[in-house]
Amino acid sequence: MAEAILKHLGGERYEAESAGLEPGKLNPLAVEVMKEVGIDISSNPVKDVFEVWKSGKLFRYVITVCDAKNAESCPIFPGIAEKLAWWFDDPSSFTGTHEEKLAKTRMVRDEIKKQIEIFTIKINENQIKLMDPVGYLEMLALETNAKLIFSDSGGIQEEALMLDIPCITLRNNTERVVTLKDGANTLVGMDPLKLSLAIKRIQKIKRSYPKPPLWDDKVAERIVNVISDHPELFFL
Repeated sequence: MAEAILKHLGGERYEAESAGLEPGKLNPLAVEVMKEVGIDISSNPVKDVFEVWKSGKLFRYVITVCDAKNAESCPIFPGIAEKLAWWFDDPSSFTGTHEEKLAKTRMVRDEIKKQIEIFTIKINENQIKLMDPVGYLEMLALETNAKLIFSDSGGIQEEALMLDIPCITLRNNTERVVTLKDGANTLVGMDPLKLSLAIKRIQKIKRSYPKPPLWDDKVAERIVNVISDHPELFFL
């Protein structure tokens, strides 16, 4: 399930292979719950981890999804592979009725998906560039050329909407409620899963966002008109 979910979420950005210590047949419970979310693994080959190891392939990450005792039996892969341990219940050990086992397998599937979403965010951290604070015009230039803006600033949320750049706000609420309309701004708090889902939604749906009434770059003109029409209110 983990291999299929990573390929589904990451597309061509990742190459993944899965293998087991005691490969047999695909668990029909896993096949069924994956089919529920639109992923068909029924024809996926079942591999032996030692055969993969003997192939000499290099992996950036080797991730075990079994308990600690079984993970110790996994071979040491060559190269600079970083070993990660994700422990999930084994669907083949589930007992009960078919529906009960299916429900437990769904929970494992969803736990794997959440872990993979967090993983894909973390491995991209080295692409983040830290910079010193900049002035307003420099900041506006950065926003103008951005594909996506992350912020907790109310002002930046409004600027992003005006510039037609999607914004993800790392807060649970915002005083700029108007920016939430039509999906221009998305609140995710500090939840990695919500953040990942918001990014994927924005990547799939590229659109322009309608501007609120009076957001037309003519504020100064309207102010001048009001002063000109009613000078007695402004000049003694």
